[in-house]
Amino acid sequence: MPAVRFYTGLADRPGFAARLLRKAARQDLKVWVVGDEAELRVLSQRLWSLPGFAAHAGVQASPALRRRSPLRFSKGFAADADCTALLNLTADVPPELARWQFVFELVGQAPEDVQQGRRQFKAYRAQGLAPEHFESESA
Repeated sequence: MPAVRFYTGLADRPGFAARLLRKAARQDLKVWVVGDEAELRVLSQRLWSLPGFAAHAGVQASPALRRRSPLRFSKGFAADADCTALLNLTADVPPELARWQFVFELVGQAPEDVQQGRRQFKAYRAQGLAPEHFESESA
């Protein structure tokens, strides 16, 4: 089963996601990133703005560059077989959790984000997992 990590109280969720993906890529993790189209576009723009990291920026990259990138952007959970980590930007708990080594959940500061994060945290626990919680210092 995966290591599930919740990062909460995030004032800048796309910025945090970009830094998390940069760190994951540097650790040679292949990450499947799931979110809606607008959120993925913002995240891709943030990745392009990171020094020396534009080659991994996903959505805006050419098809050839996307194939070489350790980051894969999608609106759904049907992931490439070589991805071992999932960054879930949706309100859903992903299916087939056993296929992942890591699952990352990012929770903003808005009350509705906090409530949704709590529901997801409880859903992971209900499946027998022990999610880890990391609170943002800016919270």
